[in-house]
Amino acid sequence: MVCYTLLRVIYEYEQEAYLDTLPEPSFHDLLDIHSFLIIPVVNLDGLHEIEHEYNLTKKLTYIRKNMHPIKKMKCRQESAENYGTDLNRNYDFAFAFDDLGSNPDPCEEDYRGPYAFSEPGTRQVKNLIEETPEGKGIKIALNFHAWGNLLVHPWSYIKKDFTAEIAMEYSDDKFHTYLKDTMCLTTIKGATRFYFKKTVPRCGHYNEQ
Repeated sequence: MVCYTLLRVIYEYEQEAYLDTLPEPSFHDLLDIHSFLIIPVVNLDGLHEIEHEYNLTKKLTYIRKNMHPIKKMKCRQESAENYGTDLNRNYDFAFAFDDLGSNPDPCEEDYRGPYAFSEPGTRQVKNLIEETPEGKGIKIALNFHAWGNLLVHPWSYIKKDFTAEIAMEYSDDKFHTYLKDTMCLTTIKGATRFYFKKTVPRCGHYNEQ
């Protein structure tokens, strides 16, 4: 979905160049004024594992974690799920808050890692945000959850009702349905979207129907 959206925006931008009059609003208005940082995928080795398995079996598998080997790990059953860390749970916000939204066990698929930003993928995201030039900070961040087909919104490190006025604002759009993160994904500690929230004033959460 992220790559599709990116290609669609580029295509529409190019098509507008052939028009005598630009529509309002136009993609030129959007792209000529604003800068976008797009990270198509963070878990590159997980993606590689999915592609490798598909080439062998022609079946689409689901890999939550990266393939970073963990020392002294002894699991009951050997599988790709035993390797690595769940990058979504490897950020520093509410890291290891409890063991409900992330797992200290390396053999589990929601293993959070030994410490926050222990993985190269999450460190790269951190560096990208922190290296944004002063005065040109990130104004809004959208985190797309590919497997659930969701744009997710903080916070979800505790199971608590969402702010009522924001929920109503999103629900008023008849083309979208408001859902709490805890309804969709359960509670998550040390997650990407919460790290963004520390530097971004507002994020969007829509579940497209």
